[in-house]
Amino acid sequence: MLNTSAPQLLVKAPAERRYYSMDFSALMDSDETIISINSITSEKRGGDISNLLIDGTGINGQTVEMYISSGTDYSTYRVEVQITTSDSNILQGDGLLKVSDK
Repeated sequence: MLNTSAPQLLVKAPAERRYYSMDFSALMDSDETIISINSITSEKRGGDISNLLIDGTGINGQTVEMYISSGTDYSTYRVEVQITTSDSNILQGDGLLKVSDK
């Protein structure tokens, strides 16, 4: 049985470029690894077009790493990561990011 948890709402300011990661270990066997990042996309909640910049992506075992910058103040975004694993599984993870100039 797979264990998943509720998405955590992360926060950044519009001018910041910050490091984020998405951990897939709860969806994978202990000896399974990520072999490719198929896509990383974002959209504003409600389906509007995103102006987030996602770069500096990489793989670290069962985790996808990335830097996220830009965004519109007082907007919430959904970031979606799709990967392929060493067991040929294609998995998808989602996270929420709020942009706020605290």
